Amino acid sequence: MDLPTKQGQIKIGGKQLDIVCTKFGSTLFIFISEFQKIGTLLEVTADAVLHQPNSKFIFSVKTLLGKDDDLTHTIGRSIAGHITERTRQPGCILLALGLKTNPDPSTLSQILTQLDSFSVWSELSS
Repeated sequence: MDLPTKQGQIKIGGKQLDIVCTKFGSTLFIFISEFQKIGTLLEVTADAVLHQPNSKFIFSVKTLLGKDDDLTHTIGRSIAGHITERTRQPGCILLALGLKTNPDPSTLSQILTQLDSFSVWSELSS
């Protein structure tokens, strides 16, 4: 079975980050790491508030491994929100974060912008 995958490296704030995005079924796996290791693994689920076109999404975040704090959950929601803005589809994202420190808002914004070049989520609606 061939899974749609895109991977590469980006440099933000002098830090080299490895990114891997893989789609399997209706689930996405997103790996963002400075260490080439999974630090924290989150399961972020996006559900539509109303099951109508252009409805808003709510996100539930569950820590499967690693750091379980509010800021990490906020980062997970931000990444999931960025992706669901593009897909307009509810679903599950497994998010692996291997970062020394939590990114500040400017760094997170740069990561979100760079994530678009690794998009495998455009195939989610197919």
